[in-house]
Amino acid sequence: MYNINKINEEIKENKEKCISILDMINEKCPNGVEYCCLKDVLQYEQPTKYIVKNTKYNDEYKTPVLTAGQSFILGYTNETEGIYKSSKNNPCIIFDDFTTSFHWVEFDFKVKSSAMKILTPINDKVCFKYIFYAMQCIYFVPLTHTRHWISKYSELKIPLPPMEIQQKIVKILDQFEELEKELEKELEKELEKKLEKELKIRIDQYEYYRNLLLNFKNIYENDKLVPLPVEFYENLKTQNRSIKQNSSEKEDEIISFNFSEDVLKGKKQFKVELPPK
Repeated sequence: MYNINKINEEIKENKEKCISILDMINEKCPNGVEYCCLKDVLQYEQPTKYIVKNTKYNDEYKTPVLTAGQSFILGYTNETEGIYKSSKNNPCIIFDDFTTSFHWVEFDFKVKSSAMKILTPINDKVCFKYIFYAMQCIYFVPLTHTRHWISKYSELKIPLPPMEIQQKIVKILDQFEELEKELEKELEKELEKKLEKELKIRIDQYEYYRNLLLNFKNIYENDKLVPLPVEFYENLKTQNRSIKQNSSEKEDEIISFNFSEDVLKGKKQFKVELPPK
């Protein structure tokens, strides 16, 4: 079982790793980290040919039937045709076109409906798992029941540092995910309040470092982009880069690349003005 002291040690260790990565960003990106639209790094496939025909699921069957919503796995089917082939070497993201929720998938599956997109990288010039983590930092509130990937979501921009930095960020966040899974397994076995508290700390810790590592706020001076000062990194966790876009409908949709102040101390959020273009 994990204890608080061990978690604190891991926080300290990962903080040092984060500082190392931030120093590397400052060195390799003296003019700031570039941003790109999701449509420039991800391609999509319609899931029509992977839709399950019979919804009488059984846990004894082999192939999972997925939804991009919160439930994720709806059940298992014995159908053998129309299966999407996915693996650790060939992963994908399933994206709910209406709610914009999404999941990382590394196993074969079928889907419940066509209300999703299957996303994969356009090429190997980006780290796919990094794109997934960056998408988790996007805060998008769909206020209308319409499809969003093509018209809006794919137009959103994410920071895209050099490949070496992407891979280092992914390595740290993957470690946090593995530790979360270990705690979840222990929680299922023991169901202790103390372990629940540790799991919550682990999840908050993961979210904090994900947001910290993916915050590439640029600084502008006299309308010119200048390198980030070392002092900026001390306050990285308090930054919240926000964007508000008008939808084509009458209502607005709120979009932001979201970062929190120390989530272990209350999750207070702050917004800063975007620099001039």
